[in-house]
Amino acid sequence: MLRQMQKISKGIESNLILLILLSIVAGIMALLVMAKSSTPLIQIPVSGINAFSLIFWGFGIWWFVMSVIMTFHYIGRKALPYAMSWWAFVFPLGAYVGSSYMLYKVYELSPLNWIGFGLYWLLLFLWVITAWKTIVHLVKGDLFVPSQG
Repeated sequence: MLRQMQKISKGIESNLILLILLSIVAGIMALLVMAKSSTPLIQIPVSGINAFSLIFWGFGIWWFVMSVIMTFHYIGRKALPYAMSWWAFVFPLGAYVGSSYMLYKVYELSPLNWIGFGLYWLLLFLWVITAWKTIVHLVKGDLFVPSQG
């Protein structure tokens, strides 16, 4: 039983690190929405909230880079077979692209726009690959069967 669980969990660490990125992104988006809509109620300067969001976004870049390094590590070891958990790569990145756009609208810094645009293309690429792999495994009938990787 333990060996079977180890086979199923191969490469899952790279998915988990992206979930940390998702929590960072959720915090960024919540702060930006709070700054835009609730400032008169809570009496916190908008500039302070926006600045903290930008710092948080930078921290997210670090987590994103770390997740890319870990993902390439597992791909290099051929320890990242297809599983439905591949969608965990797509969702946090999509939210990060959204937070990049929201920060760009606040600060109008072109590097934010370019980084977000580049990540958008990466998101599209990963989404297409993951959707294709999902369809292939659905047609083969082994979509929910753990891969032996």
